[in-house]
Amino acid sequence: MARTQTLLATVAFCTTIHAQDPPKDFYGEDYSPTVGYRSNAGQIIATDGDQVPGITHVSEGTAIKTYHWAIGRTSFVMAKRDTSNTAPEDTLYRVDMNMIGETAQTPTIQQYDQAPGHTNYYFPWTGTSAEGVKAFRMLVNEDVYPGIDLEFYSGSGGQKMAFVCWPGSDPGNIRLEFEGQDSLGIDVNGSIKLYLHGQRYLYLREAVAYQVDNNNNVIPLGWNASYTPYLGSAQVTLGFSTYDPTLPLVLLVGAPPAAGGGVPDPQNLTWCTYAGGNNPDELSEVSLDANGDIYVTGYADDSNFPVGTGFQEFNTGNQVLQGSEDIVTMKFNHANKQIRWATYHGGTNIGSSYAALNGGMDKGYDVSAYKGSDPNLEYVYITGSTICEDFPHGVFNLPNPFSGAYVSNNDSANVKTVIAAYREGNGRLCWSTTHGIQLNGYSERGTCIDVDNTGTLMVGGMLSAGQLNPIPAPYRVTPSGAFTKNNGGGFLVLFDSDYQIAWCTPFGSDGINDCVQDIRIATRSTAPYNKVAYLTGSSTDPSGSGSPFFALDVVPPMNTNGFYQPSPAGGKDAYLARIDIESTYDLEYSTYWGGAGQDRAYTIEIEPLAFGGQFIHLAGSTGSANLTDIELPNGGGGSWHVSSLNGVSDAFVFKFDDATEEIVRGTLYGGELDDAFLDATLGPGGRLYLAGETRSYTGLVNSPNIGLYAQSALGNSPTTQNRDALLVVLDTHGVPVWTTPFGGFATDRAWGVAASATELYMVGSTNSDQVTFPVKEFDITIPQDWYDGNHLNNAVGTHGGLEFSGHFRSNQGVGGLADPAFTEPDGYLTSFAITGTVGLEDSEWIAGSLDPTQLTASSWFLALNEPALHGAQVTLLNGLGQLVRSWNNVQGAQLIIDLQDCAHGIYTICLTQKNGTRRWAKLMRS
Repeated sequence: MARTQTLLATVAFCTTIHAQDPPKDFYGEDYSPTVGYRSNAGQIIATDGDQVPGITHVSEGTAIKTYHWAIGRTSFVMAKRDTSNTAPEDTLYRVDMNMIGETAQTPTIQQYDQAPGHTNYYFPWTGTSAEGVKAFRMLVNEDVYPGIDLEFYSGSGGQKMAFVCWPGSDPGNIRLEFEGQDSLGIDVNGSIKLYLHGQRYLYLREAVAYQVDNNNNVIPLGWNASYTPYLGSAQVTLGFSTYDPTLPLVLLVGAPPAAGGGVPDPQNLTWCTYAGGNNPDELSEVSLDANGDIYVTGYADDSNFPVGTGFQEFNTGNQVLQGSEDIVTMKFNHANKQIRWATYHGGTNIGSSYAALNGGMDKGYDVSAYKGSDPNLEYVYITGSTICEDFPHGVFNLPNPFSGAYVSNNDSANVKTVIAAYREGNGRLCWSTTHGIQLNGYSERGTCIDVDNTGTLMVGGMLSAGQLNPIPAPYRVTPSGAFTKNNGGGFLVLFDSDYQIAWCTPFGSDGINDCVQDIRIATRSTAPYNKVAYLTGSSTDPSGSGSPFFALDVVPPMNTNGFYQPSPAGGKDAYLARIDIESTYDLEYSTYWGGAGQDRAYTIEIEPLAFGGQFIHLAGSTGSANLTDIELPNGGGGSWHVSSLNGVSDAFVFKFDDATEEIVRGTLYGGELDDAFLDATLGPGGRLYLAGETRSYTGLVNSPNIGLYAQSALGNSPTTQNRDALLVVLDTHGVPVWTTPFGGFATDRAWGVAASATELYMVGSTNSDQVTFPVKEFDITIPQDWYDGNHLNNAVGTHGGLEFSGHFRSNQGVGGLADPAFTEPDGYLTSFAITGTVGLEDSEWIAGSLDPTQLTASSWFLALNEPALHGAQVTLLNGLGQLVRSWNNVQGAQLIIDLQDCAHGIYTICLTQKNGTRRWAKLMRS
């Protein structure tokens, strides 16, 4: 076949001349120096002792060997290692892959990039030898189908297999047949699993699709080539979508991957999607409602953000971008990841103080969904900031509880806090207001918001006041005897049951970028059991600053053994404060926390205890090298404990006992550069999930990660200032049980994290494109689930990597150095299955058994006629106890469970009634 384009100039030592070299690798990797494909000169012996002349090459340096046949067959062979002293040898398992179909043909095998050295063989059974046997880094089976080559090579993640479809070829001709396995299945990640003797399986990932242009540039496609079983046989075809037929199309498979770096196996990663358009976008926070549905907020500078008809079930009030940047809020159905609703929220006109900007500027920073049982209070709240004179304000879509709510508009001189409420069910905007001081030079931004199960609402944020002048009295709303102060870098606002302001005051020191970072409403675990708010943030040492300068107000603990640091230790210090929000409105407890460096607290999470009381988890970032076991005590019990700074700055987390006011456990976490925890949430079993960012490329804590998503620090290296998102999970004893960076080759950050009983959700911002970022569709069989696998932002970033301006968790210096300028960011949303392994006593199984009816080899009918079963939650778990699918609040008399797209094996159905009773059944996917 005549081929005229030359796409790769680095291939050398070809033993035969090929008119066109193989295309560039999707991940930009060179061939692995540890892997080669050795020519067969007679050294390959079958089990009967005879030579196998039909094999041309065998892989070396791989955990799973591949044998390559002249007819185009590939054999995957792996060994089960026998550890018994009496076992004579290991057991070999083999699966053959054949190209079949009417257009399949015998290929021409080309070998590329000769490895250094050679091997000599002597064959005693014939008395002959073979000398100078070469190995090569790449094999190409040319024309396995007309115009389609099959490449074999290896990178950091193991062996790779790529179908290269040259212009004029038909990728639809590709059909693979497998022989030697017990069964074949397509798992929940869209990958082939070939089961062997019930003990092992071979794994072929879903094929990544991309093209290569005439300048040897990789062009990622917004889809992967998925496998489809062919007529119930052990054959599969590759489904593909649109592409440019004038360029080569490459379908890259990570052929059974060896252990190592590279893009990791998805494991429990169930969903990861971009959320953005052609300009900058970020998702700042995530919250879940009582049903486990997902709410996110952030900002978008796009007219094509996924808002509007065609993307969602309910049409919200604002489907059109209002200015150059709008708040965006979205709700996703947790069961199928469909967008329930999504909306823009913002203005268009900017006052004279911001005339240089080119349109409305509105940002969403935090979101909190009501989780209580009162249907009249089912609203989701967001806070953020605006500089638009015409930001929409008022009460809308009556009836609702906001008919008498506080409402204020913005003016031409201010940045103001935004507070808004949407109906959880359909996303209708019911309340929208700004809050702040109507004086030139004063600005206010809402950075955190919380609503409890009774509907109590509280907002906190950043406050700046011109030249540090005292805040005028009309701004402060002060109940009798309430705590208040004249100035501060932060503020708090408490709303009453009518959503009027019950209390508003500055809080903290008024240093640059000081603010209330997070706020959580709780009930005290000791008498008088009053409702309180825990606050955290950062406070600047006023000793070296000019007057006027307002310091953090400190109040010693009620318990004499409680933690108390009455004075700043230097630079910035974190703080923890507790305020009564029910009766006295007074500051009950407030303390600095930190050392001589820069210490910043970003997040609070409350852990209620089964027998009363609660723990407060506080996390952030520290650059202090002089912390002691007073600030970070060793909790014992095998907990991770580091109190000495490892890098430029490390993440920190500590646990505070609300009853005794003591820090009972704490530790640093980090590598040799900058690390930070930015958000925290409690998950099943009391595990603490911490999300943030890391610039470190070594020194991070290792944990088992068995069956869980894990990757290397892809965006980090000694030569860049890139960051990766960071996920760390601690068990109830403070032991790391799951740690991983998350992201691609550019900068990534996790802003928010939330957990249900079965899933963990993480949101943030990424500059990494789909070449390296782990995008993944939730379920290829559900057309309604939201999935955007295309990073749309291709211009060089004017925001210095991730957009920082106005987002004060990053504005306080997370990670030190500024990012290099990459493409503008997209938001992202990802989920992980976190259901533990199911263990049942015989008595529970017998008492709680279900009786599903099998309809086909892969589908089952579950009757739900009993009234007690209405509204139940149903989860489908695989043999490892991992969540495969779930159905919440099931209605109707029946449920059809279809396992057609699941791997062969045993599954468990768990039905949880509203009263908590569990019912079980086992299903076989044959």
